[in-house]
Amino acid sequence: RNEGQWPRVELAKLDPAVRTAFEQLCAAAASNDDDGPLQPIEEHDTLRALKARKLNLPRTLGWLAAHRRWWKEKQPREMRFISKADAGVKLMYGSGMARWFALDKHGIPFFYADLKGWAPHLVSCADHTNFAISGLELMREAARQFCPGAPEYGAVIDIESWALWHVNYIFYILDFFLMFIEHYPQCVSRIYLLNAPPLFAHAWKIIRRGLDEWIRERIDFVTDGEIYAGYFLERFDAADLFSNLGGTRGPIELEEKRVPGFWNQPGTDIEPDLLFDWRKKPLPRAIQQLRSEAKEQAAAGEMACETAERKRVKMPPDSAGGGALQMLLEAPADKGNCAAGGAVFLEMCVAQAVYMRHEKKSSSWQRCFPDASRAWVTPPVRRWIALSPEAEADQAAAGLLSAMERASSCRLRLEADEWSVSLCIVIVDHLKREVHVARSLEVQRYEATEAKCPYDVP
Repeated sequence: RNEGQWPRVELAKLDPAVRTAFEQLCAAAASNDDDGPLQPIEEHDTLRALKARKLNLPRTLGWLAAHRRWWKEKQPREMRFISKADAGVKLMYGSGMARWFALDKHGIPFFYADLKGWAPHLVSCADHTNFAISGLELMREAARQFCPGAPEYGAVIDIESWALWHVNYIFYILDFFLMFIEHYPQCVSRIYLLNAPPLFAHAWKIIRRGLDEWIRERIDFVTDGEIYAGYFLERFDAADLFSNLGGTRGPIELEEKRVPGFWNQPGTDIEPDLLFDWRKKPLPRAIQQLRSEAKEQAAAGEMACETAERKRVKMPPDSAGGGALQMLLEAPADKGNCAAGGAVFLEMCVAQAVYMRHEKKSSSWQRCFPDASRAWVTPPVRRWIALSPEAEADQAAAGLLSAMERASSCRLRLEADEWSVSLCIVIVDHLKREVHVARSLEVQRYEATEAKCPYDVP
């Protein structure tokens, strides 16, 4: 497709019920004096959001309004131009983790990533998410140019290098998926995760709870044996596959200096002198300078966000973490995603505590979280985990339900319904299996008050 030409939704190919709902949605959007009718770039995303919300028109209109506000604030289409990116985004690209891969036999673009290049410890969570947005927009542009139908894209990710220390940054992954599910709905064709080590099993239990059903159904775990049996040859031409994926493409391309190397997208590659291997110390002088700049930008951004958030929810000064988590849970459009976010976060707490204790880096629960994630730890979470050394599983479940009942009077108006019971099961399961770890962490009880935590929400 030519520059600026976007594939349009073909109404004749839609199911009658979907077509009727989408036409009503388009008419409602056109009557909005502020934002106006759907633009070509919005059509497929809006249609997918409508399907994800089971053709619920009011909810989809609410999503559209929130999505357009996010679009104006972030300007994601500009974020694919790496030369204009923040220092943290350049750092993530410079690590060489992700690059252009190939078009499959159906014309769907894929990117390739190797986890051994992942360097989340060098950047803030916000920079990591912005890096992901930049990559998504590169993929969106590739899909605009090459996809024969609705824009969609996929990924081939080698996770063989997943290590224990990566648990420290699971919340980076979760923050990305919260954004991805909300603003890039149902755009995944396929995600292939290669050579998952046994250590990844526990992390996957956490990560999968942050995904919607659409994405979970499109993730395939692939082993080396399957690769060399020709697994990818059904979807890709051999000339497009690297040799480690069963093709004839030379592995030397994985070491080339053009990153991420997308077709027909000038101005989107990182400067060659900013490519580096984070495992080799000391880091190059240019990278050290870039990292220092990224820290300064992250600190300024966090201060601005915290100030704006305190003004918005009128949080008292002694509850710095409450605002950040409240904003996280308010971001999803429906209660089901809020439930998933709460369950994921609480599982992450346990996993992170287990990791830190295993590494003997801390003997205290409160010191088990790095500075970047400490803002996520709210008084209710501290209190719930504090139950584990002394409480039986059923008492812990009762405490969780009680907390959710109290939360029903707060902004989210949570109810002790099916998903809250599921959330209790998640935590109780961890209490049963990890109670010996919790006892060894010297947990101190934390009694939250309304003054310290006005929103008693997980």
